[in-house]
Amino acid sequence: MHTVAAQRHRVNRAINFARSRVRDALDLESMADVACLSKYHFTRVFNAHLNETPGQYLVRIRLELAARKLIYTQRTSMTQIAMDCGFSGSDTFSRAFRARFGSAPRIFRTSNQWCLETIKATHPLSKEIHKPGEMVQPDALSNLRVRIEPRPDYRVAYIRHVGPYGDINNTISDTFSALQRWAARRGILRSDTSYIGLCTDNSSITPARHCTYDACLVLEDDIPEDDIVSIQTIPACICAVLYVECKPVQLNRYWTWLTSVWLPNGGTNLSFQPAYERFEGVGEKNVASDFGVELCMPLER
Repeated sequence: MHTVAAQRHRVNRAINFARSRVRDALDLESMADVACLSKYHFTRVFNAHLNETPGQYLVRIRLELAARKLIYTQRTSMTQIAMDCGFSGSDTFSRAFRARFGSAPRIFRTSNQWCLETIKATHPLSKEIHKPGEMVQPDALSNLRVRIEPRPDYRVAYIRHVGPYGDINNTISDTFSALQRWAARRGILRSDTSYIGLCTDNSSITPARHCTYDACLVLEDDIPEDDIVSIQTIPACICAVLYVECKPVQLNRYWTWLTSVWLPNGGTNLSFQPAYERFEGVGEKNVASDFGVELCMPLER
């Protein structure tokens, strides 16, 4: 395995570790241990791959997660959100939040609540407000149904795409294509192979240059990491699942409806786990084609 690929795997493992334990008292040493590197070497390699230090990264993902919780979990107190996102207290959280977003957490929540109300009133999929399990008929083109169901662990091979969401320039589609070519060379591409797009960020909060999208292939065999793919396990969770059929560039409007219209009225809260898109049984077909995809939003148990 080439040195650059080995370093990328180490950085990816540290990133995945940090995201899964954002509530914990993480520090440079614990992330370096996961990467199996010295603190100095890890900092240098991490900065080379992400253009930010591990410390800057930890603060950023904690604040961005807190921002999402402030917007989408109105029933959770700001103090609880601060603690859940790894801050030692509300004062520390407020100072860091104001420095990052330019306003106090309370003002940020209030202003974004107004935005949510506007989305509910004007979104093309939002003629009515619905509860979990009800059939939604927001327009003549769509019959939407949100299901609440458990999802298992998925062990996946993945290529991490960094950049804007939306696939306007086909960059995410190209990443899936590269993953399929890898699987074909390894002899593991089957007619019923499924894929997952792991959406670790919210593009309305995370700067586009930092947004990551993991193009994943669900593994049936024990495959090691190599120069092309990394390996991870997407944890089991309880999900709100919305099945849609649309072009990739249209997915964002369904995600917006799910998070901004359905979630605030669904009687539940977002989990800390990333949301994902599941493409079942695609096999050798183009993952970016306008066929069915499940939008899976993890919820608190």
